[in-house]
Amino acid sequence: MQLSYGASHRRVWTAETDLTSAIGESIAHDKDLTKKLLRAAGVPVPHGRPAASPDDAWAAAQEIGMPVVLKPQDGKQGKGATVNITTRAQVDMAYRAAAEHGEVLVEKFLPGCDFRLLVVGDALLTAHELVDIVNQDPGRGAGRATLLTKIRFDDIAMVRLQAQGLTAESIPARGQRVILRNNANLCTGGTATDVTDEVHPAIAAQAVAAAQMIGLGICGVDVVCESMLRSLQEQHGGVVEVNAAPSLRTGMTNTDGVYINGRQTDNGDCSGPKSARNVSIHPDVDAAVFEVARGGMLREGLGFDRCQVAVANNIGRGDHLGLNYITTVEDLAVLKRVVVQNIAPGDYAVLNAADAIVSDMARFAPAS
Repeated sequence: MQLSYGASHRRVWTAETDLTSAIGESIAHDKDLTKKLLRAAGVPVPHGRPAASPDDAWAAAQEIGMPVVLKPQDGKQGKGATVNITTRAQVDMAYRAAAEHGEVLVEKFLPGCDFRLLVVGDALLTAHELVDIVNQDPGRGAGRATLLTKIRFDDIAMVRLQAQGLTAESIPARGQRVILRNNANLCTGGTATDVTDEVHPAIAAQAVAAAQMIGLGICGVDVVCESMLRSLQEQHGGVVEVNAAPSLRTGMTNTDGVYINGRQTDNGDCSGPKSARNVSIHPDVDAAVFEVARGGMLREGLGFDRCQVAVANNIGRGDHLGLNYITTVEDLAVLKRVVVQNIAPGDYAVLNAADAIVSDMARFAPAS
């Protein structure tokens, strides 16, 4: 998606902008390095280290103290992550799941809820992510095409069920809460609940500090703690991850262009809104002059939001009458004055005073 035009434009790809640091993004992909930097910035993080094998993971778990979490060191979307591990068998299973996605990280399990703190610059937005069995919701689907994702009934879900004394065929008691996952990523079926107004100022400040320490203008800071109402230190919570491209479930659009700084970049009839838009998105453009054709306006409207100067020379004898319900010169004048009506307030319309139909457009101009 592109915001603004010409030399002032900014580009956005999902949650990344053209100002996103490539180094910061690389750091965020390395969870162990991220924790070292955050710890240096005074942000609470769980203790842990990488593990090279199931035996090494078990040794790390004993060093750290149970319960622990095993996850890929460069993982995303909650894939391969297993939390609240308390036994050797669980460590072995969790190691295999994490190793499918790369090197494995073992860290201390932090009890509490999963919170995603969305940092933009030095400001904060948040969502509290919870898991519920709602796959029949039409808002859930596969991947990121829908607002929410279907919950997967995989090995991790089966282990969670076993820990609760259940199987896939068990019928839960009325009102019983069944946990299928302990990580609440939207991409593994989590549900987002907004708790922005509950965030403690100290947590907000540490989330911003985490984003700035990594070097990301937009990032998701994942926190595990009991509540957003108290500082992390009070409740032994911490930042478990920083995401360079948090899922915002966004969309994008683009199109086609002409002369840039005297160099021809396209030929043919380029008086339509597509060509205007293509000039507008060119990074070298500080100002642009467009010829605005009747046909393009009828098909797609104007190729710009506002102009500083609108020039109307004449209506003529009504060329191309009979197309798209434009049957008279007066109809054509109503169409062409759209350009004059979209001058930015305080700017100017230049009208041919010798053409009565053109000069009458002055009544509709929001400018001089």
